[in-house]
Amino acid sequence: MTTDESNSDMIIDLPDNVIDCILSKLPIRDAVRTSMLSKKWRYRWITLPYLVFAYKAFLGGKGEFEENKFVKFINNVLFLHDGPILKFALSISCMRSYPEMDQWIVFLSRKNVVNFTLENWNGERHKLHSRFFSLQKLTNLKLRRCIINPPADFSGFKCLRSLELYRITIADDALESLISSCPLLKKLKLYGFNYVDRLNIQAPQLKKLYFFGKCKSMCFGNTPRLAELEIRLKKLPEIAGLSLHEKSINLYENVGFLSSVKRLCVGYHFLKFLAAGSVPKKLPITLKNLSSIELFDLPFDDLDVVSCTLLLMQSSRKLHDLNIKADSNSSADMESVVRFLIEENCSFYLRKLLYVKLTYFSGVTPEMEFIKFILVKSPLLQMMIVEPNEDDPFYIESRVTKDLIRFPRASKTAEIIYNTAEITSRVG
Repeated sequence: MTTDESNSDMIIDLPDNVIDCILSKLPIRDAVRTSMLSKKWRYRWITLPYLVFAYKAFLGGKGEFEENKFVKFINNVLFLHDGPILKFALSISCMRSYPEMDQWIVFLSRKNVVNFTLENWNGERHKLHSRFFSLQKLTNLKLRRCIINPPADFSGFKCLRSLELYRITIADDALESLISSCPLLKKLKLYGFNYVDRLNIQAPQLKKLYFFGKCKSMCFGNTPRLAELEIRLKKLPEIAGLSLHEKSINLYENVGFLSSVKRLCVGYHFLKFLAAGSVPKKLPITLKNLSSIELFDLPFDDLDVVSCTLLLMQSSRKLHDLNIKADSNSSADMESVVRFLIEENCSFYLRKLLYVKLTYFSGVTPEMEFIKFILVKSPLLQMMIVEPNEDDPFYIESRVTKDLIRFPRASKTAEIIYNTAEITSRVG
């Protein structure tokens, strides 16, 4: 017997559990092709519980998507399949009018699917078939560029723990109802939402919330377990056109939604929204769990935003990580920010702060005063990393390094690492 024949026999005679393990590791198209190996392998794939269909596997020689082959392949796999389907994932490059999509969803509604993903990257948005809402075993759901219109008798996904919606078309009240009717929901991602009038989150088990988009108003009415909050607003909400009730996101009046948060990541528009009206000297509660704050596109020449930033820091007794991406424009309001930082110099200490990272740093006066403030107020600080924005016309490296060296520090072990495109230096 030749070596090739011996190896072939070894593959053919593998134990059933080993064959199942191999099939589970292969892309679905390759798994189907194993039917040609031998009678033992023939149609062994039809019991695979995890089905992942990606359009990239059906790109022709010139990179063109072979749509007909893709649809036919999915039809064959689904209608030959025998057994439960725990995971169904479908990634499509450009959605058109697929009558087959509704057939696939009807088929899957009888399979007790637990994990469902439908990613439509371009083209028309697909309206989900009504039978989709009968997938009551779902624990993980991810949808991209779909239209969600739940039927009147839809009572939610009672087992759902993770929900990710990307560029979805859905009415505000339907979105609110969908979230609130998933009692076990722990993770929620909402990306590319450009038409939300009011984002109302009612989810008692929710631990992680990510929102990227535009909205006029926010309300976190029932989120007592929220530990990780990331909000990236594309623009400042239209506060002027809102009623008094809708403006009630004001930080001072409704800070309770942050009481359980451990990691907070927000940007300029959200801070400006929180500062609407006036920024109080002190919050009515302590943010006793907040240990990590990440702020992006922070303009150090905006007094409202800087004062709101310090208010969050002051109220976070356990704060040990601070990460800020600056966005200063050298406006005429610099002097008021500098005065504010100097006046606040005696008001509080950051007694738990260990690590600070500042990026897109230009070295303008408010930024330097902020660094001075951090160094003086952080007795346990271990490391501060400063990464400059070398493209900023106001950036002067020699001036910045000179100032960093002379700034006093409350922590004797604090190390300042100054990163540029070419060098990394330790200051002081």
